[in-house]
Amino acid sequence: MSRQEARLRAGSGRRPSERVVEHVAAAEGVSPAALEDRLYDAIDSEALDSIVGSGSPDVEVTFRFGEYLVTVSEGRTLEVSVRSID
Repeated sequence: MSRQEARLRAGSGRRPSERVVEHVAAAEGVSPAALEDRLYDAIDSEALDSIVGSGSPDVEVTFRFGEYLVTVSEGRTLEVSVRSID
């Protein structure tokens, strides 16, 4: 799935930063612990959690994480979109 877009709705009670790592790991076909890239090298995970968890329905954050472009948005539910950068 590393060459395709993976779009999954995150479960409630999970921090956005955790969901990002899980989705990128799924796109790579590895466990989150096996990822070579670290989220903290791409973005401040506490800031991401705070901004996306603010409750505003119009929040969307996009950033590069390793070889992926990640978009995290908050609406009724948290949505994480991961797509490979070619």
